[in-house]
Amino acid sequence: MRALACGRVFSGALLVLVASACSSSSGAPFDRVAATEAALQNTSGTLHGTANSSGFLEQSTVVPKIAGSSEHLQFKDSANKSVDDVTKFLGERVFADGNLESSDDSSATFLLRPSVECEPADTSCNDFFTKNLIRLRLTSPADGDVDVAFLYGDQRYNPLTFHLYRTSLGLTVDLGASAQTVKAIGGDQVTLPDQLQGSLLFEIAKNAELDYSFRTSVETDIAVSWTKDGKPYAFGVAATHPTWEVRANGNTRTLTLTENLGHVTAKLPLSSFVDAAFNLGLDDGATDDPVDMLFAGLTGSVALDGAADHLHVSGLGLGDTTTFVKRGQDVLFSVDANPNNGRAFDLDFTLGANDETTIQVSPLLDFTVHLGFSLIADKVKNLPQTALNDTLRVLLSGNVAPVVKAVHGPAWSGDGLQVVSGQLTLTSSAAPETNVTVGAGQCLMSRTPASGDENAWSKFQVGSCQ
Repeated sequence: MRALACGRVFSGALLVLVASACSSSSGAPFDRVAATEAALQNTSGTLHGTANSSGFLEQSTVVPKIAGSSEHLQFKDSANKSVDDVTKFLGERVFADGNLESSDDSSATFLLRPSVECEPADTSCNDFFTKNLIRLRLTSPADGDVDVAFLYGDQRYNPLTFHLYRTSLGLTVDLGASAQTVKAIGGDQVTLPDQLQGSLLFEIAKNAELDYSFRTSVETDIAVSWTKDGKPYAFGVAATHPTWEVRANGNTRTLTLTENLGHVTAKLPLSSFVDAAFNLGLDDGATDDPVDMLFAGLTGSVALDGAADHLHVSGLGLGDTTTFVKRGQDVLFSVDANPNNGRAFDLDFTLGANDETTIQVSPLLDFTVHLGFSLIADKVKNLPQTALNDTLRVLLSGNVAPVVKAVHGPAWSGDGLQVVSGQLTLTSSAAPETNVTVGAGQCLMSRTPASGDENAWSKFQVGSCQ
């Protein structure tokens, strides 16, 4: 029952996210009644618009294929009904007169009271709202815009702030304040990281009629650190805006997904990294040096044309520098994508008959992976031979944008990859005898390697596609 009560609290608070801006004249005192009424009206308008802008996906044939279904999506009617339920909830349970605690010329504060939130016989719900003071404070940072601060307890911790603006709805999550709130709710039984800071921003933005975006951003750098078994750990994510975006444009019948993840860093003991990567342990008495990791990022934009059922991916890449794992200055692992071609490439997907997918790459695809775990071979037993010292490269290139196609050949068991135009090469610096070159018209197929053959490309062979 307590879980149900908690769910009501936080679902009620989170539903405020979907409320939209309220209007007030410049310099005028804060009007609580006008603000709450406008919030309810704009909630309905904004969310109905969001559902309607993506309604064209119900006629798409490629979306069900991607989802592994044979039936068209059906969501718009149920989504619009949910919008009406949300609007009703906000009016009756959140911005209700019975919850109003105070109001002045600059703000209004609502205290979620048991008499409003709970049925009289629901003792668990009544106990929860009696013991946990939850307030929503409304302010207006600009004409027509409203911020709603979620405040917990007598200390009024502020883990969440809702931004209810005229053309966007947002929610900022303060990780540090969230940790304080969790600690206040759970007491001494809650264990928190040594450091937790940063913030996330979630938004629904109206670009134009029938054109909406949902965005998630790392608003300020995230930093987390903790100690386990006497060993330090750390994790971080660089701020980017937006970090992820989904845009549904009902006018052009397109759905666009954009990825813009910044640098992700980590520091952890060598033993933890080795255990995670290879499921191995360190030799007794070995020094447990720290390992630094950098995932340079992930970028790309995927556009789905609802009319043409075509997928276009642009600017796909792994950040602006090399992704690596280091012990001190020793590079144990690194990855580069198109390092000599702007670190990005484009892909065009066409889904044909028999689920055969054709992919065109522009300008080319060039992945290089370096493995240098021989540098810790004196500390780690039973490392795979293929991980000790090798540089692997996958290169798909040609005079024009190369094209490959996924096929199922009658002459072999399983799937294959046909090079329609261009050339595909797989190379290994440690085992050049396993290098593979696939020319136009040929297929890359899997095979069973000889016993003891653990080289990177020994599981592949080149053959006729017929």
